[in-house]
Amino acid sequence: MESMSTFCSILSALLITACNGLNVEVVLDQVLFEGGDEGEVYAYRIPVATLTDEGKVVVYAEGRKYSRSDSNSKFVAGRSSVNGGYSWSVTEFVTSNFKSNDGINLGAVLYNSEQSEVLLFYTECAHRTCASRVTSNFMIKSVDGGLSWEEPVDIGKIDGINSNLYNYSWSAGPGYGIQKKLQPNKGRLIVCGHTIRHIYYAMECIISDDQGKTWKLGASQVALPKYGPMYSRAFWPTEVQISELKNGSILFNVRNERKYFCACRIIMLSNDGGDTIDFNSVRFDTTLIDPTDAGGILKHGDLMFFSNAANAGARENITLRWSANEGQSWDGGINIYPGPAAYSTLTSVDENHIGVLYERSMKGNSDAGSIWFTLVKIH
Repeated sequence: MESMSTFCSILSALLITACNGLNVEVVLDQVLFEGGDEGEVYAYRIPVATLTDEGKVVVYAEGRKYSRSDSNSKFVAGRSSVNGGYSWSVTEFVTSNFKSNDGINLGAVLYNSEQSEVLLFYTECAHRTCASRVTSNFMIKSVDGGLSWEEPVDIGKIDGINSNLYNYSWSAGPGYGIQKKLQPNKGRLIVCGHTIRHIYYAMECIISDDQGKTWKLGASQVALPKYGPMYSRAFWPTEVQISELKNGSILFNVRNERKYFCACRIIMLSNDGGDTIDFNSVRFDTTLIDPTDAGGILKHGDLMFFSNAANAGARENITLRWSANEGQSWDGGINIYPGPAAYSTLTSVDENHIGVLYERSMKGNSDAGSIWFTLVKIH
C-alpha cells in the first residue's frame, strides 16, 4: 500500500493517476467566477453545485461586493453547463441584499429528483450583527433547472412561527443537501450545517418529509462543551458535507474547528435516516489532513471522492482523493491546485466525470476570491 501511495503521488504531478486499475485525469481547468469581475465584485466565495436529472450542472457562489468579510453585503451568483462543464451560461444573480450588513450566507443546493426542483438554501443575519438581530434561513426554488426562481421562503415562518427554526443562527453546508434514495426515510430531504451565534454549538441538520413544504430539526452533534467557550483543542464540529451510503446510512464529513485530536476531518454516521447521530460512529480520519475549512464529499458510482485543502496549517494544495470502501480507507489522490486555495465542493457531471469546484487566490496569497472548476475524468 505504501509503494502504491508513493506511485500515485508521483503521477499526480502529471495530473494523471493510476491506482488499483483506476485512472483519474484532469481534463479541464477554468475560472467560473473571478473577483474584480462581473460588475467589479470584490470576491467570490462558497461554491456549491449539483447535477440535475437532465444532465445540467448548476453552480452557485457568494458574491462579496465590497470585501471578503463573512458578514458584509453579499449576493448569490449562478452559472450552469449542459455540455459536461466545457461551456457555461453567463453569470446570473439569484438573490441579493447589497444594502444589508451581515448579509447572505450561502448555503447549500439540493436537487429534489422526485419533483425536478433545484432548492437553494441561504441565511441572512447569521452572525446577528444586522439591525434586527434576527436570523432568517431561506429556501428558494427553481422548477426549470435554475432558469427562474420563486420567491424566497423563510423556513422558520412556514405556517406561522416554527419555534425550532425561527431566529435559528445556523448556516447550511456549505455544499449540497441530499434526497434519501434508500430506506430508512427514503425520499427525505436533508440539509446539514452548523450553528453560528446560537445558544449552543453544534453540527446540525434540518429535514423535510413533505418535499420541502415544511422543515424541522434533525440529526445533531453538539460540541463539547455544548455551550462553550470553544478553547483550543475543543471538540467542535462545524461545516459539513453529507453522502448516503449503500446501506442507507448517512456519512458526515465535518470540519474539525479546533483541531481536536488532530488537524483532520471528523467522520460520523446517522443510521436512522437523518434523525440522530450515532455517537459511537464518531472518528477522526487522520489521512484527511485539514487546515479547518470546508471540504467536499461525493459518492459517484461505486467510489467515494473527497476534496479539500490538504494541509494541516495553511489553506492551500487542493487535493482530490478516492475510496473504494466508502471512506474507510483512501486508495489514491491527485493534486488539483498546489497554491493558495480554500473551500471546495464536488459534483457528478456524467458517468465518467466529476467536477471539483474550489476557491482560489486572486493574487497568489491567502486571499481566495475566485471560483475555479476542474473537470476530472474517471476511467
